[in-house]
Amino acid sequence: MGKLVLFDRNIIEENDNEVLCQIRLDNEIVARRGDRFILRRPTPAETIGGGWVIEPKGEKYRFGNETISFLQRKKEGTPDDLVEEVLNEQMIADKKQLIQSTSLDEQVLVPLLESGVAESKYLQVDDKFALTATYSRLAEELKNEISAFHQAHPLRQGKNKAEILQSFKSAYPREFIEFTLEELIEQNELKSMDQFLAVADFQEHLPKKWAKRMEEVIDRLQQDGVSVQKWDAYVANTPFSNEEAADLRKYLLATKKAYILTDEMIVHKQSFDKAAGKLKQETEATFDLKQAKDILQLSRKYLIPFLELLDQFKLTEREGSERTWTDLH
Repeated sequence: MGKLVLFDRNIIEENDNEVLCQIRLDNEIVARRGDRFILRRPTPAETIGGGWVIEPKGEKYRFGNETISFLQRKKEGTPDDLVEEVLNEQMIADKKQLIQSTSLDEQVLVPLLESGVAESKYLQVDDKFALTATYSRLAEELKNEISAFHQAHPLRQGKNKAEILQSFKSAYPREFIEFTLEELIEQNELKSMDQFLAVADFQEHLPKKWAKRMEEVIDRLQQDGVSVQKWDAYVANTPFSNEEAADLRKYLLATKKAYILTDEMIVHKQSFDKAAGKLKQETEATFDLKQAKDILQLSRKYLIPFLELLDQFKLTEREGSERTWTDLH
Protein backbone atom coordinates (compact mmCIF):
# COMPACT_ATOMS: atom_id res chain seq x y z
CA MET A 1 0.00 0.00 0.00
CA GLY A 2 1.19 3.52 -0.69
CA LYS A 3 0.34 7.05 -1.70
CA LEU A 4 0.79 8.47 -5.21
CA VAL A 5 2.34 11.98 -5.16
CA LEU A 6 2.20 14.23 -8.22
CA PHE A 7 4.48 17.20 -8.82
CA ASP A 8 3.17 18.98 -11.94
CA ARG A 9 -0.59 18.24 -11.91
CA ASN A 10 -3.44 17.41 -9.61
CA ILE A 11 -5.31 15.03 -11.93
CA ILE A 12 -4.05 12.30 -14.26
CA GLU A 13 -5.98 12.30 -17.52
CA GLU A 14 -6.52 9.22 -19.67
CA ASN A 15 -4.30 10.61 -22.41
CA ASP A 16 -1.35 11.19 -20.03
CA ASN A 17 1.06 8.58 -21.37
CA GLU A 18 3.88 9.38 -18.94
CA VAL A 19 3.82 10.94 -15.51
CA LEU A 20 6.86 11.65 -13.36
CA CYS A 21 5.69 11.06 -9.81
CA GLN A 22 6.51 9.43 -6.51
CA ILE A 23 5.01 6.45 -4.72
CA ARG A 24 5.45 6.69 -0.97
CA LEU A 25 4.94 3.20 0.41
CA ASP A 26 3.62 2.41 3.87
CA ASN A 27 6.29 -0.29 4.27
CA GLU A 28 9.77 -0.63 2.82
CA ILE A 29 10.44 -2.97 -0.11
CA VAL A 30 13.58 -3.99 -2.00
CA ALA A 31 13.84 -2.16 -5.31
CA ARG A 32 16.49 -0.84 -7.65
CA ARG A 33 16.65 1.53 -10.59
CA GLY A 34 15.01 0.06 -13.66
CA ASP A 35 12.68 -2.29 -11.80
CA ARG A 36 9.23 -2.49 -13.39
CA PHE A 37 6.05 -2.29 -11.36
CA ILE A 38 2.26 -2.51 -11.75
CA LEU A 39 0.04 -0.01 -9.98
CA ARG A 40 -3.34 -1.27 -8.78
CA ARG A 41 -6.17 0.37 -6.92
CA PRO A 42 -7.61 -1.68 -4.01
CA THR A 43 -11.18 -0.45 -4.28
CA PRO A 44 -12.51 -1.01 -6.84
CA ALA A 45 -9.76 -3.56 -7.57
CA GLU A 46 -8.27 -2.66 -10.93
CA THR A 47 -4.95 -2.00 -12.62
CA ILE A 48 -4.52 1.72 -13.23
CA GLY A 49 -1.01 1.82 -14.63
CA GLY A 50 2.59 0.72 -14.47
CA GLY A 51 6.08 2.06 -14.82
CA TRP A 52 9.72 1.73 -13.86
CA VAL A 53 11.75 2.88 -10.87
CA ILE A 54 13.95 5.93 -11.44
CA GLU A 55 15.22 6.36 -7.88
CA PRO A 56 14.46 3.83 -5.12
CA LYS A 57 15.77 6.10 -2.34
CA GLY A 58 13.73 9.16 -3.20
CA GLU A 59 13.25 12.04 -0.80
CA LYS A 60 10.29 14.35 -0.32
CA TYR A 61 10.27 16.87 -3.17
CA ARG A 62 8.38 20.10 -3.70
CA PHE A 63 5.51 20.50 -6.16
CA GLY A 64 6.69 22.33 -9.30
CA ASN A 65 8.70 22.29 -12.51
CA GLU A 66 12.02 22.24 -10.66
CA THR A 67 11.25 18.78 -9.27
CA ILE A 68 10.04 17.58 -12.67
CA SER A 69 13.30 18.74 -14.29
CA PHE A 70 15.25 16.96 -11.56
CA LEU A 71 13.33 13.72 -12.06
CA GLN A 72 13.69 14.01 -15.84
CA ARG A 73 17.47 14.20 -15.46
CA LYS A 74 17.33 11.18 -13.17
CA LYS A 75 15.27 9.29 -15.73
CA GLU A 76 17.39 10.10 -18.75
CA GLY A 77 20.80 10.06 -17.07
CA THR A 78 23.48 7.59 -18.08
CA PRO A 79 25.26 5.60 -15.33
CA ASP A 80 28.11 8.12 -15.52
CA ASP A 81 25.63 11.00 -15.14
CA LEU A 82 24.11 9.34 -12.09
CA VAL A 83 27.48 8.84 -10.39
CA GLU A 84 28.52 12.40 -11.16
CA GLU A 85 25.28 13.77 -9.75
CA VAL A 86 25.74 11.81 -6.50
CA LEU A 87 29.35 12.93 -6.13
CA ASN A 88 28.39 16.52 -6.83
CA GLU A 89 25.92 16.31 -3.98
CA GLN A 90 27.79 14.14 -1.46
CA MET A 91 31.35 15.21 -2.46
CA ILE A 92 32.80 11.83 -1.49
CA ALA A 93 31.30 8.32 -1.35
CA ASP A 94 32.35 4.67 -1.33
CA LYS A 95 31.07 2.00 -3.68
CA LYS A 96 28.31 0.89 -1.33
CA GLN A 97 27.00 4.44 -1.01
CA LEU A 98 27.17 4.94 -4.78
CA ILE A 99 25.27 1.71 -5.42
CA GLN A 100 22.57 2.76 -2.97
CA SER A 101 22.32 6.31 -4.32
CA THR A 102 22.46 5.50 -8.04
CA SER A 103 20.76 2.07 -7.97
CA LEU A 104 23.42 0.84 -10.38
CA ASP A 105 24.60 -2.78 -10.31
CA GLU A 106 28.11 -3.30 -8.96
CA GLN A 107 29.05 -4.90 -12.32
CA VAL A 108 28.18 -1.59 -13.99
CA LEU A 109 29.54 0.75 -11.32
CA VAL A 110 33.01 -0.74 -10.75
CA PRO A 111 34.23 -0.57 -14.40
CA LEU A 112 32.78 2.96 -14.63
CA LEU A 113 34.75 4.09 -11.57
CA GLU A 114 37.93 2.41 -12.75
CA SER A 115 37.79 4.08 -16.15
CA GLY A 116 36.87 7.40 -14.51
CA VAL A 117 39.93 7.22 -12.24
CA ALA A 118 42.15 6.29 -15.20
CA GLU A 119 40.83 9.29 -17.14
CA SER A 120 41.27 11.56 -14.07
CA LYS A 121 37.55 12.33 -13.96
CA TYR A 122 37.26 10.62 -10.58
CA LEU A 123 39.71 10.70 -7.72
CA GLN A 124 40.12 7.74 -5.37
CA VAL A 125 40.46 8.63 -1.69
CA ASP A 126 41.31 5.38 0.10
CA ASP A 127 38.15 3.31 -0.51
CA LYS A 128 36.06 6.30 -1.56
CA PHE A 129 35.64 8.36 -4.70
CA ALA A 130 35.27 12.04 -5.52
CA LEU A 131 35.15 14.20 -8.61
CA THR A 132 38.56 15.56 -9.61
CA ALA A 133 36.85 18.85 -10.42
CA THR A 134 35.57 19.08 -6.83
CA TYR A 135 39.05 18.35 -5.49
CA SER A 136 40.54 21.06 -7.72
CA ARG A 137 37.93 23.56 -6.57
CA LEU A 138 38.51 22.78 -2.90
CA ALA A 139 42.30 22.89 -3.33
CA GLU A 140 42.07 26.37 -4.87
CA GLU A 141 39.73 27.58 -2.12
CA LEU A 142 42.08 26.26 0.57
CA LYS A 143 45.12 27.95 -0.96
CA ASN A 144 43.21 31.22 -1.32
CA GLU A 145 42.05 31.01 2.29
CA ILE A 146 45.59 30.49 3.58
CA SER A 147 47.04 33.18 1.28
CA ALA A 148 44.45 35.67 2.55
CA PHE A 149 45.44 34.77 6.11
CA HIS A 150 49.10 35.51 5.27
CA GLN A 151 48.08 38.91 3.96
CA ALA A 152 46.21 39.71 7.16
CA HIS A 153 48.78 38.15 9.52
CA PRO A 154 52.27 38.28 7.97
CA LEU A 155 53.90 37.78 11.40
CA ARG A 156 52.29 34.38 11.97
CA GLN A 157 53.67 31.06 10.78
CA GLY A 158 50.41 30.11 9.15
CA LYS A 159 46.77 29.34 9.84
CA ASN A 160 45.77 26.80 12.43
CA LYS A 161 44.59 23.59 10.76
CA ALA A 162 41.67 23.28 13.17
CA GLU A 163 40.45 26.74 12.10
CA ILE A 164 40.67 25.75 8.44
CA LEU A 165 38.64 22.59 9.04
CA GLN A 166 36.08 24.65 10.92
CA SER A 167 35.85 27.22 8.09
CA PHE A 168 35.16 24.63 5.41
CA LYS A 169 33.13 22.02 7.32
CA SER A 170 29.77 23.39 6.17
CA ALA A 171 30.73 23.10 2.50
CA TYR A 172 32.86 19.93 2.38
CA PRO A 173 33.13 16.67 4.37
CA ARG A 174 35.98 16.76 6.91
CA GLU A 175 37.73 13.69 5.47
CA PHE A 176 37.75 15.30 2.02
CA ILE A 177 39.24 18.53 3.40
CA GLU A 178 41.96 16.61 5.26
CA PHE A 179 42.76 14.52 2.18
CA THR A 180 43.05 17.66 0.02
CA LEU A 181 45.33 19.36 2.56
CA GLU A 182 47.57 16.29 2.71
CA GLU A 183 47.75 16.19 -1.09
CA LEU A 184 48.68 19.89 -1.26
CA ILE A 185 51.43 19.32 1.30
CA GLU A 186 52.66 16.27 -0.63
CA GLN A 187 52.74 18.35 -3.83
CA ASN A 188 54.72 21.11 -2.02
CA GLU A 189 51.97 23.67 -2.55
CA LEU A 190 51.44 23.95 1.21
CA LYS A 191 53.74 23.31 4.14
CA SER A 192 52.89 22.09 7.62
CA MET A 193 54.52 23.31 10.84
CA ASP A 194 53.05 21.54 13.85
CA GLN A 195 49.38 22.61 13.84
CA PHE A 196 49.91 25.46 11.35
CA LEU A 197 49.57 25.41 7.56
CA ALA A 198 51.15 27.91 5.16
CA VAL A 199 51.68 28.41 1.44
CA ALA A 200 54.93 26.66 0.52
CA ASP A 201 56.93 29.79 -0.28
CA PHE A 202 55.58 31.90 2.59
CA GLN A 203 57.91 33.15 5.30
CA GLU A 204 56.63 35.15 8.24
CA HIS A 205 57.90 38.73 8.08
CA LEU A 206 57.41 42.21 9.46
CA PRO A 207 54.55 43.97 7.64
CA LYS A 208 55.73 46.94 5.57
CA LYS A 209 53.46 49.48 7.27
CA TRP A 210 54.83 48.68 10.75
CA ALA A 211 58.28 47.30 9.91
CA LYS A 212 60.22 50.35 11.17
CA ARG A 213 58.24 50.67 14.41
CA MET A 214 58.48 46.94 15.08
CA GLU A 215 62.23 46.98 14.47
CA GLU A 216 62.47 49.76 17.06
CA VAL A 217 60.70 47.53 19.58
CA ILE A 218 63.06 44.67 18.77
CA ASP A 219 66.09 46.96 19.14
CA ARG A 220 64.92 48.13 22.58
CA LEU A 221 64.42 44.53 23.64
CA GLN A 222 67.95 43.68 22.54
CA GLN A 223 69.48 46.75 24.24
CA ASP A 224 68.03 45.67 27.59
CA GLY A 225 70.09 42.48 27.50
CA VAL A 226 68.79 39.87 29.94
CA SER A 227 67.28 42.48 32.30
CA VAL A 228 64.25 42.92 30.13
CA GLN A 229 60.95 44.59 30.92
CA LYS A 230 57.56 42.95 30.63
CA TRP A 231 56.55 42.58 26.99
CA ASP A 232 53.63 44.96 27.40
CA ALA A 233 56.07 47.76 28.26
CA TYR A 234 57.81 47.46 24.87
CA VAL A 235 54.59 47.73 22.86
CA ALA A 236 52.97 50.40 25.01
CA ASN A 237 52.51 53.75 23.26
CA THR A 238 52.89 52.13 19.84
CA PRO A 239 50.29 52.10 17.04
CA PHE A 240 49.99 48.32 17.26
CA SER A 241 46.71 46.72 18.20
CA ASN A 242 46.73 44.08 20.93
CA GLU A 243 46.55 41.40 18.22
CA GLU A 244 49.51 42.89 16.31
CA ALA A 245 51.54 43.19 19.51
CA ALA A 246 50.78 39.54 20.33
CA ASP A 247 51.67 38.54 16.77
CA LEU A 248 55.03 40.32 17.03
CA ARG A 249 55.85 38.39 20.20
CA LYS A 250 54.84 35.10 18.58
CA TYR A 251 56.92 36.02 15.51
CA LEU A 252 60.05 36.59 17.59
CA LEU A 253 59.58 33.28 19.39
CA ALA A 254 58.63 31.27 16.28
CA THR A 255 61.63 32.56 14.32
CA LYS A 256 63.87 32.00 17.39
CA LYS A 257 64.86 35.64 17.44
CA ALA A 258 63.84 35.63 21.10
CA TYR A 259 63.22 33.13 23.89
CA ILE A 260 60.69 32.97 26.72
CA LEU A 261 62.28 34.10 29.97
CA THR A 262 59.09 34.18 32.06
CA ASP A 263 55.39 34.25 31.25
CA GLU A 264 55.55 38.03 30.86
CA MET A 265 59.11 38.52 29.59
CA ILE A 266 61.09 37.40 26.55
CA VAL A 267 64.81 37.85 25.93
CA HIS A 268 66.45 38.61 22.58
CA LYS A 269 68.50 35.71 21.21
CA GLN A 270 71.64 37.82 20.85
CA SER A 271 71.33 39.00 24.45
CA PHE A 272 70.92 35.43 25.63
CA ASP A 273 73.86 34.20 23.54
CA LYS A 274 76.04 37.05 24.78
CA ALA A 275 75.27 36.35 28.45
CA ALA A 276 75.69 32.59 27.98
CA GLY A 277 79.03 33.14 26.23
CA LYS A 278 80.27 35.45 28.98
CA LEU A 279 79.28 32.96 31.67
CA LYS A 280 80.91 30.08 29.79
CA GLN A 281 84.11 32.04 29.29
CA GLU A 282 84.49 33.08 32.92
CA THR A 283 83.62 29.79 34.63
CA GLU A 284 85.14 26.34 34.81
CA ALA A 285 83.29 23.19 33.79
CA THR A 286 81.06 23.60 36.83
CA PHE A 287 79.66 26.76 38.43
CA ASP A 288 77.15 27.72 41.11
CA LEU A 289 74.46 30.39 41.49
CA LYS A 290 76.74 32.89 43.25
CA GLN A 291 79.38 32.70 40.54
CA ALA A 292 76.78 33.28 37.84
CA LYS A 293 75.30 36.22 39.78
CA ASP A 294 78.70 37.87 40.20
CA ILE A 295 79.66 37.42 36.55
CA LEU A 296 76.38 38.48 34.95
CA GLN A 297 75.37 41.05 37.57
CA LEU A 298 71.78 39.91 37.43
CA SER A 299 69.19 39.87 40.19
CA ARG A 300 67.52 36.56 41.04
CA LYS A 301 64.44 37.84 39.14
CA TYR A 302 66.41 37.40 35.90
CA LEU A 303 69.20 35.02 36.89
CA ILE A 304 67.01 32.04 37.86
CA PRO A 305 64.92 31.98 34.65
CA PHE A 306 68.10 32.60 32.61
CA LEU A 307 69.83 29.57 34.15
CA GLU A 308 66.68 27.50 33.68
CA LEU A 309 66.77 28.48 30.01
CA LEU A 310 70.36 27.16 29.83
CA ASP A 311 69.08 23.88 31.25
CA GLN A 312 66.14 23.84 28.84
CA PHE A 313 68.47 24.22 25.85
CA LYS A 314 70.69 21.48 27.36
CA LEU A 315 73.65 23.85 27.55
CA THR A 316 73.98 23.00 31.22
CA GLU A 317 72.94 20.21 33.55
CA ARG A 318 71.88 20.96 37.10
CA GLU A 319 73.27 18.86 39.94
CA GLY A 320 72.05 20.16 43.26
CA SER A 321 73.17 23.77 43.71
CA GLU A 322 75.70 23.55 40.86
CA ARG A 323 75.49 23.42 37.09
CA THR A 324 77.83 21.70 34.64
CA TRP A 325 78.40 22.80 31.08
CA THR A 326 77.48 20.07 28.60
CA ASP A 327 79.49 18.95 25.58
CA LEU A 328 76.77 20.41 23.37
CA HIS A 329 77.83 23.96 24.26
